[in-house]
Amino acid sequence: MLEVKNLSFKLGQHTLLSDISFNIKAGSFVCVAGANGSGKTLLLKLICGILKPSGGEVLINGKNIAAYNTKERSALMRYQPAAPSIGFDYKVEDIVLMGTNPALDWWGEYTQKNKQAAVDAMRKTNCLTFAKRNISTLSTGEMQRVFIAQTLSSKPLLVLPDEPTSHLDLKQKEEIFKIFAQVASSGGAVICATHDIYLVRKYATHALLLKGGSLGLFAETKDISKEKIEEVYDL
Repeated sequence: MLEVKNLSFKLGQHTLLSDISFNIKAGSFVCVAGANGSGKTLLLKLICGILKPSGGEVLINGKNIAAYNTKERSALMRYQPAAPSIGFDYKVEDIVLMGTNPALDWWGEYTQKNKQAAVDAMRKTNCLTFAKRNISTLSTGEMQRVFIAQTLSSKPLLVLPDEPTSHLDLKQKEEIFKIFAQVASSGGAVICATHDIYLVRKYATHALLLKGGSLGLFAETKDISKEKIEEVYDL
């Protein structure tokens, strides 16, 4: 499904990401881990085309992402930033429905199919009970689930959440990792940046460890040793 080949990114004279290569298949739940500044967010943004690499390429189903137009890319993959926000106090159901925008016809009216996709996404993320509430009335954990539902409503092939469990309690973190594990097992793929190593071991199929912008290791989670994690985090 996804091939990342010799991916690099430079800002001026500074190399922020260097020679990253890995492949994943449908059904994969990959967690990207590493210390702050190691390149986790940068890697996700390069994969989904928000940023252009200085070298290397990203292929989805054998085709370079640069060859997809914006609408095609939005239908294929969805990046969820670490601190998603919205500029107006919309109802939850409306925010989730906005996730289906890439599938709208040129006149931009939501169809019953769009609305059903939003309901299905809210059901998966346990948001239906507060679908009529305004986003400002929700807890941090509830908001995070709403934005995950928005991401899932477009039914992307590849989901790219960036630290989706920041500021959440242990139960909420576990619930969100379960959601992404289900997304992957249903035939999609998830690449998630995270610091929650214990949840990576429990739910992810693979881990990609970054250190200083370089690939420390890409392997199945069962093969990641304590010593390798200590090395990546300088513990």
